[in-house]
Amino acid sequence: MELFPLWARYFMQPFLVLYYAPLLILREVIGRRKGAKRKRRLAHEKVVDGFKTAVGIAEAANKDKGYWPVRVNEDGWIEAVLPPDPDTFGDAVPDVTDAITKSVILAATIERSES
Repeated sequence: MELFPLWARYFMQPFLVLYYAPLLILREVIGRRKGAKRKRRLAHEKVVDGFKTAVGIAEAANKDKGYWPVRVNEDGWIEAVLPPDPDTFGDAVPDVTDAITKSVILAATIERSES
């Protein structure tokens, strides 16, 4: 909104509220479907499990190899350090190429179903 002068932003703000408030109310009323709460809870648990796995891997990398993403060298410069090889952590690290392939296939199927 910095595109508009200050007086225009103050003038437009109530209209934006009048536009978005009914949309948000409709979304709440219409968006409640059977099982939606359970889906949200399962999605949240999946994110939390992934976060716990990532924290565990980071702690193991820091403990075993002393890994930290940035270090200060002897000259006083900050330098980035490459992470350790993911194969050392076994099955805890998913294959990134498979995840990218699955996401591209999913995006393509969504685009086909929308058109």
